[in-house]
Amino acid sequence: MWKAILEWRNSPTPSQGTSPVQRLMSRRTRSFLPCKTSMYQHEVQRAVPSQVARKRQVAKSYYDTKAKPLPPLVIRQPIRVKTHPQQAHSNWKSGVIEDSAAPRSYIVEVDGLRDFVQ
Repeated sequence: MWKAILEWRNSPTPSQGTSPVQRLMSRRTRSFLPCKTSMYQHEVQRAVPSQVARKRQVAKSYYDTKAKPLPPLVIRQPIRVKTHPQQAHSNWKSGVIEDSAAPRSYIVEVDGLRDFVQ
């Protein structure tokens, strides 16, 4: 199975013209298929950052077709927040918007404690 993964990493991506290993290491890695030794020469891939940026722009445009801006929250508006969003099973608690810190970021009071929420 690892031989198949090696060959897959050495195969060029149609949209970019180079393989993933070429973009990472600026050369092809040796494989079990016969190949000319000139194919293993170093060749720096300079277009990789622009290709990544273009790919991200395309993904963003697809996302933005269905996305819509959310209305801003109002000061003293009751809300529900997760107290520990990093934990898988954290509880939702009732809170109140105290202040606006930045666009889409608020100071929230939950159980008498003030916290910053994005």
